[in-house]
Amino acid sequence: MRIGINLIPLRSGQMGGHEFYVRRLLNQLLMCDQRNQYVLFTAWWNDDSIDLPHGRSQKIMAVPKEEPGETIPRGKNRWLARYPRLGALPLFRRGTPDPALDLHAWVRRLGLELWFCPMTNVDPRHLPIPTVVTIADIQQEYYPEFFPRAELQARALMY
Repeated sequence: MRIGINLIPLRSGQMGGHEFYVRRLLNQLLMCDQRNQYVLFTAWWNDDSIDLPHGRSQKIMAVPKEEPGETIPRGKNRWLARYPRLGALPLFRRGTPDPALDLHAWVRRLGLELWFCPMTNVDPRHLPIPTVVTIADIQQEYYPEFFPRAELQARALMY
């Protein structure tokens, strides 16, 4: 089976235990699974940190840098840099779709049979193949008083 994994929202050193979970899960999957092939979709901010030497995987940088040396998004995207999970939502992407980020096209072109979103958000939605998502954290439902309003709004959009 050809499995696509959306790692675009992964931010090294910013996601606490969930980052550890995702990295360990991928490492174990690739080490133990001898049958399936994995296609890892990354972004310029995490591509270098994802190094899985096992032969049944390939990486595709679906979000390249817009300009050489760019580190913080400009304009409305500067705000998204504070809340990186929002930037992964289609709702917050720029008006014209970037061909590199057309994940529906990548799924078709690569003949993927399963799509896995380990970072809590299903992106893209409405794929013609089965999709699996990890929902590791819903504490805001029980303890909303511990979250800033912007974080609650981001999580409401994501879940």
